[in-house]
Amino acid sequence: MLALLDQEFARLGLLDPQRHVRIAIAGYPLDPIISGISIFDAKRCANLLPDGVDARYLLGIVKNVAAQTELELFAEILYRNRVEMRERILASLRAQRDDLSADPDVARVLRSFVVRAAEGHAAGLERTFWLDAIVETLREREGAERQRLFKHAARLVGATFAISPRERQDAVRYIADRLVPLE
Repeated sequence: MLALLDQEFARLGLLDPQRHVRIAIAGYPLDPIISGISIFDAKRCANLLPDGVDARYLLGIVKNVAAQTELELFAEILYRNRVEMRERILASLRAQRDDLSADPDVARVLRSFVVRAAEGHAAGLERTFWLDAIVETLREREGAERQRLFKHAARLVGATFAISPRERQDAVRYIADRLVPLE
């Protein structure tokens, strides 16, 4: 790597007598180094380099390219890990929902879903999952029965003191918004 950098520094007319900058650049992966040299050379050819630029400018470009590459990889890995984790969590929740939904008493099913939505650890994804389970259960009913069961679910949510009044109101609104969308 240092031999390659020696050649490129000579070609680009960069001074680095003690090779400190070249040694620092050599610590980066090959892709950011090649990209950094290419960016530097393109700026040089287009007369876009700042006055008095030296080898440290190339080091800065290589650092920035490496940071951008790391960010892109981080985003890709983070997204993949979040999808995998979500699927693991949802698989467990779906199994619980299916077990609870087997009860022929819809009022009891709704109560079970409300209890799970209001549990202390049920926040974010879990709470949304259980609220969506309530919505899906209500959607399976028609007209007056759907409205009656919605009111029942709203009363159950309202009587759940494990969550704040604001959270109870938000939960009822969430169910209504999805059950009877206005858009």
